[in-house]
Amino acid sequence: MNTDNDCRVSVMITFFNQKQYINDCLSSVLSQKADFPFEILCGDDCSTDGTYEELLKWEQQYPDVISVYQTDKLSLSGSEPIVRASNNRINLLRNAKGRYLCFLDGDDYYSDDQKLQKQYEILERFPDASACFHPVALKLDKEKQDGLWSRYSDKMFSVSNKNYWGCLWSHVQTFMFRNSDHDLVNSINKDFFDDNLITAYFIKTGRVIYTPEVMSVYRQISDSSWNRRTEFEKNYINLLVYQESKRVLPKMKKQCFIKCYDSIRFLFDNRNKDWSVCQSPHLKLCEPLYVDTVRYRESGFGFKMLYVIKWMFPLYFGKVLKVFGNKLEKCTRKYI
Repeated sequence: MNTDNDCRVSVMITFFNQKQYINDCLSSVLSQKADFPFEILCGDDCSTDGTYEELLKWEQQYPDVISVYQTDKLSLSGSEPIVRASNNRINLLRNAKGRYLCFLDGDDYYSDDQKLQKQYEILERFPDASACFHPVALKLDKEKQDGLWSRYSDKMFSVSNKNYWGCLWSHVQTFMFRNSDHDLVNSINKDFFDDNLITAYFIKTGRVIYTPEVMSVYRQISDSSWNRRTEFEKNYINLLVYQESKRVLPKMKKQCFIKCYDSIRFLFDNRNKDWSVCQSPHLKLCEPLYVDTVRYRESGFGFKMLYVIKWMFPLYFGKVLKVFGNKLEKCTRKYI
């Protein structure tokens, strides 16, 4: 990552076949009322619907603000969507110059024209904070009702990075991160840089601040690549988050377990299913529980009994830790 003192915030937006949403997305960022310079980096994942060509038009219209990039079509041809999106994001991160960083998907948009200004002022005010986040509005398919995610309080508060990681969650688009580790891009797993892992990398040091304003909109489309996955595939990916986050946050292994507890439990409860079909060359899960579960289905009574004994107790205590951790997090919030 490069840094430029004149660029305070880098907004990195990834696109894949989202031409119809470009206007909503880019207009919402360009309309931000900020008293500092910011840049918009757009990364296209080899779209086939004219997204890239449309982005180039925006770049031509706003050359001082917008920069457009495209992933390598040949090297990523046929890859898992998460791998392609991860490479797209890392490429944008490599070119980001801002003191602070924001990530956005091409079908989402900002709903408050002072989002960047508000989060920038918070992080400037609290230099020991690594990130600032807020609730997000959901924009669902027409037959479903809209709602809110991550509405934790009506007041601003801060929590330790450990308490955030173990007990709270917000979509990555709600965050502004401090760009303090300029060698970070070289340590990222280029094949798995999903929403949760982005947050994990950037909250390694410093507390996390919550502000109650709803300032962005997240579209949840039923035909998205995520929603087309089976429940087993979704939980497999969440288990990858557990595996990778322990590497990124080695001092927060307990919090990683609590954060991913539901998927770990889902794996245990569905131990008679064939989990090996979820494995892929790029997204390989090596967690001991997963390895044992893949073996469980074809094993005899002795192994199955040992399996249950081995993993039943960690899962029980994990549930206790999750309940206790959530109560402790609320007690340790520092309201601002």
